[in-house]
Amino acid sequence: MIASEAAMETTLRVVCVEDCEDDVALIERELCHGGYRPLVKRVDSPGAMNEVLRVEAWDLVLADWNLPRFSALFALEMIKSKGLDLPLIIVSGSIGEEAVIAAMRAGVHDYVMKNGLGRLVPVIQRELREAADRLARKRAEEATAAAEERLQLSTRATDDAIWDWNISTQKLDWSEGFQSLIGLCPHELSLGLESWYDSLHPEEKERVVAARYAVINGCGERWSDQYRFRRADGTYAYVLDRGYVLRNDEGRAVRAIGALTDLTKQKQVEMEIAAAYERLRDLTRRLECAKEDERKRVARELHDEFGQLLTGLKLDLASLGKQLARDATPARPDLMEKLQRMTTLVNDSIQLVRRVASDLRPSILDDLGLIPALQWQAREFEARTGVPCETALSQDLAQRELDPERSSALFRIAQELLTNIMRHARASHVCLALREESNGWLLEVCDNGSGIREEDYVNPTTLGLRGMQERVALLGGTLRFSGELAKGTTVRVWMPQRSDDAGAFH
Repeated sequence: MIASEAAMETTLRVVCVEDCEDDVALIERELCHGGYRPLVKRVDSPGAMNEVLRVEAWDLVLADWNLPRFSALFALEMIKSKGLDLPLIIVSGSIGEEAVIAAMRAGVHDYVMKNGLGRLVPVIQRELREAADRLARKRAEEATAAAEERLQLSTRATDDAIWDWNISTQKLDWSEGFQSLIGLCPHELSLGLESWYDSLHPEEKERVVAARYAVINGCGERWSDQYRFRRADGTYAYVLDRGYVLRNDEGRAVRAIGALTDLTKQKQVEMEIAAAYERLRDLTRRLECAKEDERKRVARELHDEFGQLLTGLKLDLASLGKQLARDATPARPDLMEKLQRMTTLVNDSIQLVRRVASDLRPSILDDLGLIPALQWQAREFEARTGVPCETALSQDLAQRELDPERSSALFRIAQELLTNIMRHARASHVCLALREESNGWLLEVCDNGSGIREEDYVNPTTLGLRGMQERVALLGGTLRFSGELAKGTTVRVWMPQRSDDAGAFH
């Protein structure tokens, strides 16, 4: 195996949950062959694990599935309890499929069999990249939180410009805070109402004046408005204007008191937050694209390389069977029976490889497009569940080349929704539809199953639904759930054709 340049001579600090020193030595040798300089600490008990996590920093944890005094899942819970973001990879001699599924659901990042350590270095490289991406995302979120804190502090530190307006005389007085707002002392500005009019931004003057007089001439007591106010240097400050109207016994407005709060810094922080959020969205989109590319690559290698190896083995077994049938004197039925079992095992392996490759990335999506891929997914659902899946897929869309990013997103969402129906809905009928609507694509998945409660799809810990929501939001779309218990669920996913169409669907 040739290590990537990024991994050459890289120090890798590894906690190895293992009770066999020989296995640890094999792992270290594999890491060295992969271009790493491993610093490995072996532990085989919770106490030892707690101590190494307490005193040193580590890059990842490699754990055997089950030890006499310890286990991979126990180690995972210890990592979580300490708030550490350490990739945990199971390296085991034997682990069942159900155990693998349970481990992955619990938070284990991947697994490698001890008789297939050739996968170890690529898996580690991938998990280290994803850990770095999570760290970057966390730092972006911390930067956003820090920007929001600066906003709160700047708002507290700002001196409002208090104004007092005598409506009868049209005289307008300002407090000393006016100086910090526009750079002039109160005595340097005319006290008439015209001074306020003249300082309003031309594009907003008519609206602001009309809104203020609507309150004064009506029966209102308070108003609040935001607009731009000209400073002494000719620039404009964004301000929040809040006022209270005093009326005489006849209900006529005679006086108004209020304050201008400078929102200029707040607007700047909001733009910084928006820019940070946009960078975070861009990073997330790149991660999604990278995941799809990785799935496509792995699926292709499984199908093309591993599948060809199995096919070649199948042909060799067939040739061996023919030769035994010719040469065996007398006939050896025991050998022929064993050969047949081996052939059956190879056939099953070929089918397994094809199914795994299709689950990772069905080639039909890249070769024929979204509509045939959704039709294939519906037939796969029917084959696995025995539940009819009706399709209503616009054939007009089949003749058009959809955006690959949106096609992948819609296919993955449909795949996730059908999987949820298979696991939870207990439905007897499903409908999958895709059509063009409101300058975008509308994917609709309906079932007549047990239904979904609102708390289920608004729960932020429901990772599958949360993942779909984030995937749709990245492309400017919307995701809506509706349903009743025992009557079924309908999920509508709208995605714009272009990013500038975002928000067009209601």
